[in-house]
Amino acid sequence: MIRIPKPADETKRSWWRGFLAGALLCLVFFIVFCYVVQPGAITIWKSGGLSPGEASQVVSKIDLLLHSIEDNYLEEVDTDTLLDGAYHGLVSAMGDQYSRYYTEEEYEQYQQSSSGQYVGIGVTVKKAEGGGAEITEVAEGGPAEEAGIIAGDILIRADDTDLTSMELTDIVEVIQGPEGSEVAITYRRGEQENTTAVVRATIDEQTVSGEMLESGIGYIRIEGFEGVTTEQFKTALQSLQEQGLEGLIVDLRDNPGGRVDVVQEVTNELVPAGIITYTEDKYGNRQVYDATEEPFLDLPLVVLVNENSASAAEIMAGAIQDREVGILVGTTTFGKGIVQKTMPFTDGTAVKVTMAKYYTPNGNYIHGIGITPDIVIELPDGKSLADLTSRDEDLQLQAALEALKTEMGQ
Repeated sequence: MIRIPKPADETKRSWWRGFLAGALLCLVFFIVFCYVVQPGAITIWKSGGLSPGEASQVVSKIDLLLHSIEDNYLEEVDTDTLLDGAYHGLVSAMGDQYSRYYTEEEYEQYQQSSSGQYVGIGVTVKKAEGGGAEITEVAEGGPAEEAGIIAGDILIRADDTDLTSMELTDIVEVIQGPEGSEVAITYRRGEQENTTAVVRATIDEQTVSGEMLESGIGYIRIEGFEGVTTEQFKTALQSLQEQGLEGLIVDLRDNPGGRVDVVQEVTNELVPAGIITYTEDKYGNRQVYDATEEPFLDLPLVVLVNENSASAAEIMAGAIQDREVGILVGTTTFGKGIVQKTMPFTDGTAVKVTMAKYYTPNGNYIHGIGITPDIVIELPDGKSLADLTSRDEDLQLQAALEALKTEMGQ
């Protein structure tokens, strides 16, 4: 984003008028270019519902609003903050909870989260009683593990910054930093305090985990469909196959979704060649996402879903059910049957808008409806997955095991 410095009070008005006059002049040149030099480019104005005259009125109104605020508002305001608020408000006014505008910083964070990678020391934390951050998980092979930090340690200082009075989001921001940079981490373990140097690195989030539940019965849990998920899934599946996999349970419960291209790649491993899902935009343009993997995992398959299985997770569940390659167990899914497109701008900002509906292979549009499992079963006493203390309490998993064994002829 272009940062606009604040001029002195006496020159501020003239500066803004000059700026906006220049903007209007650029607008005129752009319109001339679109109509005379490159007529096809003007479709951006027409599709947006703005004629050149209306666009000029928009710029004039922004000028009027800025002058009104500048001349009358009691306090000082930051121009960038005002303009970011206008951009956010423009997208928010559509009333679509999935569309949004990203500032440069927000877009960087969004890209990081969707990639499944981040730069840090490789720990998952929660707010600690008495202040600081308690480590709940340490990334295998990450910087923190190599430095001897373990789950249960309490982070209390990073370099000279006291973490005990900070909010969790601020603590995370302090701990993260440029790849290759060093941070001195002080942590409390029991009654003892320790300080160690940790070199920040790029960490892959662990979105997939797998294990053998019983002889021949494998279990893979997918937390989300991010950039790192495909390889993690393939690795987990290969490991189970090397242990004698004969039937598989895939757990998509509480999976909020993620990238369509990634769920296509993962589902590709589980279904024969053919359609996984397709999308249609408002112009009727259709894009088909196919499975091409041959051979695929031709083994008995059960997929666990619940009311928090959404978006890309529902794409996989819908393909498994419609293609009749597995059984769904659990509760009706969330029901998000729309996809978003993210469009970056040259200043580092971006906008994400809902651009299409997606359909299951059989042509079902599940938005606001969800997917009903083949075997519907609730967790006991309205508990969530996080409330369960043992697998014996997980009635959905037990039902999945029973269904899988039936498919395996056990």
